[in-house]
Amino acid sequence: TEKNEVFECAEGIRVVRNGQTSSILDFKKGDYVNLTLKNGKVTVISAEQQTTYVQDATVAEILFEDNLAIKIEHPEDEYNGKVFNVSADVKVIRNDATKTMADILRGDRVILTLEYGQVTKVVATSSKKSYEGTIREIHITSKPSMVVEINGKDYTYDIPSSISIKVNGEPATIYDFKLGDVAKITIESQA
Repeated sequence: TEKNEVFECAEGIRVVRNGQTSSILDFKKGDYVNLTLKNGKVTVISAEQQTTYVQDATVAEILFEDNLAIKIEHPEDEYNGKVFNVSADVKVIRNDATKTMADILRGDRVILTLEYGQVTKVVATSSKKSYEGTIREIHITSKPSMVVEINGKDYTYDIPSSISIKVNGEPATIYDFKLGDVAKITIESQA
């Protein structure tokens, strides 16, 4: 059964469509509408078209908490720092191959397809870079990482489960690293 609710609008209500100040007259059939309430009154009415594309974004973080979500960095303020929920049946393409969200790394460049504000497709591209530095910290947790000093500055790198590790040219694991070791690392994006 459908349930209709009526809300009173606050004075000075803000209306936004697709991230831009707008008018309710600009809303289209099929728009996804979100109401922001304060003290039971509507203060913001925000609408997005059914399908939206976010281009030129960089992955800031993949969140695996209550719901799978992606946080992005973007040159436009309306998207920068924004967190988008990810659909359970999201389609993921990374470097021209079908992947999963677990393969997406911080620093990947992405184009997101949103359906009613939820990510339904991610097209990601990584970049590879090599560095040499000294291992300063190793964090063995559910999301392992290490701190490597490169040219006098500390950098933190995630260590994905798919990583290939070699010590003295031989296959190894994260447990074979020692603080103070000099490491040559090749990273994808900002893994």
